[in-house]
Amino acid sequence: HGIAESYFPSIRNPHPPEDLYNARMARATYFTMAVNLAGALTFCWFLPQQKEQCKDWAEDSWWKRPSVGGVNLLVGGGVLLFSVLVSLLSAFPETNCLQIAGGPGC
Repeated sequence: HGIAESYFPSIRNPHPPEDLYNARMARATYFTMAVNLAGALTFCWFLPQQKEQCKDWAEDSWWKRPSVGGVNLLVGGGVLLFSVLVSLLSAFPETNCLQIAGGPGC
């Protein structure tokens, strides 16, 4: 019996119950998806647009500073860490009552 069995239709359970727990889990999942999408779009905004721009950046010493790499790691790592944390919090009954995981608060 996996976690997904409670939320998605299966052969044994074609109509899973739509209770408050499932609604909260769905809201937490949608919020996590939105944060992931926002993070991906933000990260993609900083990518070079053309081959020539990529070459110019490779030759420009401004892009080789540690602060530029640090910002990229901070934004990308922050989005990844947040999404994994919220997903794990909402997956376990002990922590899914937290508001950040879509619950009413413990």
